[in-house]
Amino acid sequence: MDLIDRFERLLDRVLPPAVEAVDLTRRGERHLKAGDVDRALKLAESARALSPRWLPAVMLYVEALTASGRPWDALSTLVAESRERALPPPAQARLASLAAAQGDVPVALEAEARLRASAQGAGPEVADRLLQAARDLRARGLDGASLRMARGATLADPGCSGAWALIAQGALARGDLDRARAAYDRARRAVSAIDGPSNRALGAVALALGDRDAAVIALRRAWLVGETDALGPLVEALEGRDAGAVRAVLASAGAAVGSIVRRVSALAQGAPPANLDDVAGADVPEAVWRWALLAAWRAAPSLAARWAKEAPAREGSAAIVALASDPGDDPVAILRSALAWPPTQAEALDALASTWASRWSADLVVLLDAVSARLADWPSTEAPRLAEALTDLRRELDAPLRVALLGEFSAGKSTFVNALVGAVVSPMGVLPTTAQVHWLRQGERGARVVERSGVTVECPVEDAPRVEARLRASGAEVDHVEVTLPTPTLGRVEVIDTPGTNAGDGSGAALRRALDLADVALWVFDARQAGKESEREALTAARDAGVPAVGVLNKADRLADEERGAVLAALAEGLGALAPCVAALSSRRALEGEADGADDRAVIAWLVDRELSGKRLAWKRARVAVRALAVLDRARAARESSAESTRARRTAREALAEAAGALRESLLREREAVRRAVALAWADQARGLDPDSPTVSEAAAEIVWRERERSLDRLRTSLDRLGALAVTAGVLSPRSTALLRTPVEVWLDHTATLGLADARSVGAPLGALRRPEPATVGAEVGDPLSGLDLALAAHDEVEVDDDPTLDAALALADRVLREVSAPAVSPHPTLRVYDANSAPKA
Repeated sequence: MDLIDRFERLLDRVLPPAVEAVDLTRRGERHLKAGDVDRALKLAESARALSPRWLPAVMLYVEALTASGRPWDALSTLVAESRERALPPPAQARLASLAAAQGDVPVALEAEARLRASAQGAGPEVADRLLQAARDLRARGLDGASLRMARGATLADPGCSGAWALIAQGALARGDLDRARAAYDRARRAVSAIDGPSNRALGAVALALGDRDAAVIALRRAWLVGETDALGPLVEALEGRDAGAVRAVLASAGAAVGSIVRRVSALAQGAPPANLDDVAGADVPEAVWRWALLAAWRAAPSLAARWAKEAPAREGSAAIVALASDPGDDPVAILRSALAWPPTQAEALDALASTWASRWSADLVVLLDAVSARLADWPSTEAPRLAEALTDLRRELDAPLRVALLGEFSAGKSTFVNALVGAVVSPMGVLPTTAQVHWLRQGERGARVVERSGVTVECPVEDAPRVEARLRASGAEVDHVEVTLPTPTLGRVEVIDTPGTNAGDGSGAALRRALDLADVALWVFDARQAGKESEREALTAARDAGVPAVGVLNKADRLADEERGAVLAALAEGLGALAPCVAALSSRRALEGEADGADDRAVIAWLVDRELSGKRLAWKRARVAVRALAVLDRARAARESSAESTRARRTAREALAEAAGALRESLLREREAVRRAVALAWADQARGLDPDSPTVSEAAAEIVWRERERSLDRLRTSLDRLGALAVTAGVLSPRSTALLRTPVEVWLDHTATLGLADARSVGAPLGALRRPEPATVGAEVGDPLSGLDLALAAHDEVEVDDDPTLDAALALADRVLREVSAPAVSPHPTLRVYDANSAPKA
């Protein structure tokens, strides 16, 4: 006896239908089958008036409403019935299919979830309803919900080949080839030769998997039983392999279809598009539309675009029109249709990349704004921080150039800072002598000591050393000291001064902080000690931090011309790749205003005007590009982590659904075992007991508790595994896994209580025990896993962060940013490099 029969017999015992209602319902079913919908509907209404809760009358009413063009009324009727009582599997499946056909996804998923309790082996009728629901949801682009229905159909009937084909298509869309092949094999073994839709889907999967022979067989079957849209893929599978078979298929397709296919095939082989000028989009038969449109797009895009515009409602038309359109200011919006249609997604991504590349290569601001906007649309906790980082970098392009002055102790860097800024700012009186970064900026004379926490202390410039020392003594970590001075040079170039890189006392940390702030580094070489290995180490650190560096040879007045030339030659050979030297000067002569220091002052002015401030945007672009690449690395890592989590959740959800099905089978066995054990134990223990004794209830409760605990012990491993999978799948939190155990305990309590009622049938006294209501005796116990199914349905949708445009944007931005290299340096005209043979003679 199947479940619906048991359910109906139970209702017959509780609320038996009126004889007239039964007769009206049977007559209505005959009229509906004969096509007399109006008469069937009237008879169904009359039957329901006599017996409102009799399920056959309700189902007749639902089917008659649907056939009369009132599917929403039919759906409302079934929804109302499901709220009042538990529908049997065929009715629940009908509710799911009606809801899916009308696009009411929440109701469809809820019906499928409620059906899970009894779907196992429910039969082909339930499976076919769920399969139709799966196809309707897939047609609406709801692949996640469609796959749930398809999995439910395979539970109801493991031989439901159409459901396995849908599961294979879903696995292909996710790139899971192993699962796709497994589902494809299940579908092939079970598919009927006259099941057109399933064979059509199988043929598409076979083509995607490269199995052309199997594709031809499946598509030919689909075509022969009336699946007209199988013709295009069938011709595609046969082309170049069996010309005779192609001709035979075209002959069976009719003259009009055969003519179009032959002409499109000729176009694909190089025939001029003019041969199809007389064919309008509406003239292309629906059976070969998809294939013809794609073939035309590849061979003659203008022809395909014309067809798509002439038949805008057909599959793929919107995608082809989008690809043929000018991308405009928002190419993603224009190409969204092409991205949504699988055959054109790759071309749409290529079109996006081409449009973006032409814009981003010319304007770094546009690139940063565009990628930031794409990241902001990504539903991830990382997205806001990443988008904000790119927005900050975009602002950096408009900021003054920041130059880190680097050099070893005693290289004359302090004097060089004074000469460069045009004021005595180092070492005493303005800049403290501790191993700290000092940021020189234009403004009213003053200083700010900035802590790592962001707290700042403002003070006069002369007090900055004492404020810094006091903060350090209190345990605060000082990040840097900002000094503002009203000097013109600092309005064009901000200077980040550092202690000597070999000075110790935290100089390494100061170097790293300076490189973090700077756009370009200016290395001051001591002409008497230039080219040391320790300088290479510091310059390598600058290169690894992504900060380009140029060199200046200081104290050049202490060398003869030939000595200076030899030093410059050695620097070019040893450190030129890390810091090409652009000038040689004496910062002492430039600062002291000596007559022979005019040339040195001119070199410094050239350095600021041309090599630093004059190339501000080039240096900024290079540095921002490096920093943006680091942000993109973080974004790609976050995307990969998200993708891995998504894959893990999907796998866990599939495993969770399977584990829930296995547990349900175990619960069915436990139901029989617990009821039997309780009935036998109570029948044995209750003999001789006084039915009115208070110990009767205690003894019965003891038996119920003992059998429940024994059952829980047998189920513990399954429940633990179900809880672990629910956490991995993101359906439950680790703290809420008890929600799985509690309903099972309640279910077992109820089952054991029914066992006490069973014992009464063999003469055991119930006495003072609460007698179960007549309507519940023998009724099916509610599904303790229905809450899990509802939670799984709520989470089992296509992940919202599956955005190929974001991945394409990150990949293209990475390529463009790597092409933004540091600007070429231009040595000062007075800089001459001599080798041993060309050195001038005294």
